[in-house]
Amino acid sequence: MNDRYGRNAGDDLLKAVAGRFNGFVNAPTKLFQYSGDNFMIVHRHDEDSEAFTFASAVEKLLRAPFVVGGQDLIISASIGVCVFPQYGYDRDSLIRRSEDAMLEAKRPGRSHITFFRELASDEDSRLLRLEFALRHALTNEELSIVYQPQVAVNTGEVHGAEALLRWNHPELGPISPAEFIPIAERSGLIHEIGMWVIENACQQLRTWHHLGHANLRLAVNASIDQFYDAEFYERLERAIQVSGIDPESLVIEVTESIAANADTVVEQLQRLKSLGVSIALDDFGTGYSSLQYLRSFPVDYLKIDRSFTSGLGSNDTDHNLVATVIDLARSFGLYTIAEGVETGEQLRILHELGAPLAQGFHISRPISPDEFGVWIDQYSA
Repeated sequence: MNDRYGRNAGDDLLKAVAGRFNGFVNAPTKLFQYSGDNFMIVHRHDEDSEAFTFASAVEKLLRAPFVVGGQDLIISASIGVCVFPQYGYDRDSLIRRSEDAMLEAKRPGRSHITFFRELASDEDSRLLRLEFALRHALTNEELSIVYQPQVAVNTGEVHGAEALLRWNHPELGPISPAEFIPIAERSGLIHEIGMWVIENACQQLRTWHHLGHANLRLAVNASIDQFYDAEFYERLERAIQVSGIDPESLVIEVTESIAANADTVVEQLQRLKSLGVSIALDDFGTGYSSLQYLRSFPVDYLKIDRSFTSGLGSNDTDHNLVATVIDLARSFGLYTIAEGVETGEQLRILHELGAPLAQGFHISRPISPDEFGVWIDQYSA
């Protein structure tokens, strides 16, 4: 809504929804705007069937168009219901479980009503809770970006960095990207969150360039959902223009899984290249790799997955595979970036194999923008 019509229109719509609710809800039923576009209703009833009848009336109430800015807007409601005392004895448990039910209601599509029932496992409950919390993580300023340096293996010169997303939940603490990124992709939140990362990363890169690090490049990940989203390219171009960076200094990382749609992937990659950015193929060697793809894909970097780098010095198979990828990339005129370099021995072997670039904890852990500024000055010295 905000992206299409603007934030003011979104605010006006929420006011119109609240106004319609106020005309519908009577004491002792109570209405609250819980957060953003989420409303909560506390309604007294005797039977579950009465609760369903009331929820159905709420859903029907919102079907009629809303007039905002002279336009008729049609919205839908996903409604989650938790019944006291069967599934919650206190305010917090009732709220949390009604949120879980609401998220379940969203899964089939629009205009669904779901009652909370005991979930299959604690894991299911955690996933639902994380999905709800992630919907508000940006607004609540719980997300941040850290940067992991990338260096030239033969000279040690700082080449750039990779922007990595982090989430620190106020109650659950740090949430692993391996856990919340799939949730963001499944729920569709990856579009908003991913673009937030790109916009902020571009601004940060401009700052570093102005501080004298003019040759620094910055890599940002794009999910497969973003990759095939038409609006992504327009918003990416706008982020580059607003920040004023040279698009060649921005590297968009996509995973090998894009090759699953071989018929359209080249066209999408060419759209990216038309913006002037560089492209890195992430997790190379773990999925859809083939010589045909390397020949036809307009990419600039191959990233050697950490699962192979970790075996350098201890596993001959991994050693031979890494050597092959480096030679293969060189023959196609591509750079390789070895991920997950955690020991001096691994870095030494990469140097012997002629790997151009590397990143990993042996070089630096992912660090905040301020820490990166200090690190690059010390490392370069």
